[in-house]
Amino acid sequence: MDHPARKLRNWLAKNVEAVNRILGSRSVSDFLAIQGDLARDTVWKVLDMNKHMTELSLRITQEAVRAIQAHANPSGPQIRRAA
Repeated sequence: MDHPARKLRNWLAKNVEAVNRILGSRSVSDFLAIQGDLARDTVWKVLDMNKHMTELSLRITQEAVRAIQAHANPSGPQIRRAA
């Protein structure tokens, strides 16, 4: 897994590159294509971050459930199902 500082640095570098490409665009179609690429990349980044947050939340929840079960039943883990 990448270090958060490295991810931030890469994200900033990509955005600086995109701004430079926008500033260097010679036509409206070039400008729109660059904007479209940037928007698409941003959407994918948001989806990736949401996936990461979901996985992290799931791990934290599973650890909390295990801790609660261990505290509630020190003789061993048992899962009760609702009727």
